[in-house]
Amino acid sequence: MIKKIFFEIDGILHAISHFGKSFKIFKVPLLFSIISFTLLAFSIYLSGLVIGTSLPIMATLIIVSVFALTSILPISVGGLGAPQLIIALCFSSLGVSPQMAASTSLINTGITLFSTFFMALFFLRTSAKQVLQTIKVL
Repeated sequence: MIKKIFFEIDGILHAISHFGKSFKIFKVPLLFSIISFTLLAFSIYLSGLVIGTSLPIMATLIIVSVFALTSILPISVGGLGAPQLIIALCFSSLGVSPQMAASTSLINTGITLFSTFFMALFFLRTSAKQVLQTIKVL
């Protein structure tokens, strides 16, 4: 049992040391993650403006961090429910009504799902021949 624990710890330390050696590879995905996070915060801010609620920018950045973490937890179906509850709780502490905060989050989720659906259709259409060839091979 102890040997297995040390084996796992060694594997983790090896992965961390490998990350340090190949940090150049992770610069581009890290940059894309920062851009994605900034766009998500801006999207939440604009969604708040749409429903008539002015959200503080710095608070939006902090709350979006918590939102991003809760949206990846497997505690809700399809990422709906828990993140909206977290946003409602956080924004209500800033004086925003929970209904407005949840509406902001749902609007943002709807826009994201809507745009993702149409981008998927676009890519499916442009690569239909590749998909059909792949299905024929399987």
